[in-house]
Amino acid sequence: MTEEARRYGVIAALLDGRMTNGEAAGALDVSLRQIKRIKGKVKREGPSGIKHGNSGRPSCKAFPAETKERVIALANEKYFDFNFSHLSEMLEEQEGIEINRETLRQWLRPEGFGSKVRKQRRHRKRRKRSEKEGHMLFLDGSPHLWFGEEKSTLLLSTDDSTGKPLYGLFRKEEDLEGCFKVCKEVFTRFGRPSVFYLDRASQFVTTRHKSGYVAEPTQFERL
Repeated sequence: MTEEARRYGVIAALLDGRMTNGEAAGALDVSLRQIKRIKGKVKREGPSGIKHGNSGRPSCKAFPAETKERVIALANEKYFDFNFSHLSEMLEEQEGIEINRETLRQWLRPEGFGSKVRKQRRHRKRRKRSEKEGHMLFLDGSPHLWFGEEKSTLLLSTDDSTGKPLYGLFRKEEDLEGCFKVCKEVFTRFGRPSVFYLDRASQFVTTRHKSGYVAEPTQFERL
C-alpha cells in the first residue's frame, strides 16, 4: 500500500464516521488542525485531495527573489515564533504564498531561524490513547501571539481518547486561577475524570526538592 493510499484510507474512515479527528490525527501523526484541513480538501476534491501539500510544488530555486525577501521579512516581523511547518501553513492561509517547509528551512536557517541543535532524544514508543472517553483529560497552556503583538496563553483541556477539546480560555500567562477556572467548567459540564494528565509546570506539581526535605504539595495538588 502506498503512503497516499494509506492516508486516504484514514480520511475515508474519518468521513464515514468510523474514526474521530483525534484518532485520525494520531494515525497519520499530524495535528488536529492539519487533519481538519486534509478532511476538507478530500471533501472538495475527492481522492486527489490527499496528495501531500508539497507534491508538485516548485523548488526553492524556482521562486523569484522578491518572494524570498518577502517571506524572510514576514518571518522576522510577523511570524517570528512559528516553526517551519506552522509557518508554511500560515503563509498559505494568510498571505497566499505556497511554500513547503523544506524550502522555508533552506531560506531561513541562514537567517538564524531554527538553528538551535537539539540533543537527540531516546526513542520512545507512542503512548496508547485511553480506550474510554472521559477517562483521562489533558490540561496544558499554549503561549503564542494569538491576538497580535502581545503574547497570551490558551489554557485548554482535551479528552485523551478522542482528542476532543472540552473547554479553554485565554490568559495573560499560564496561571493557577486560570487552570482552576478551566477545571471548574470541565467538571461542571462533563464530570470528573479518573486521570488528569498535566505538564510539570510549578503550579501543578512540586518541582523543587531538597535533600531530607519533603516539599509541600501545590495548591493544584491539594485541589
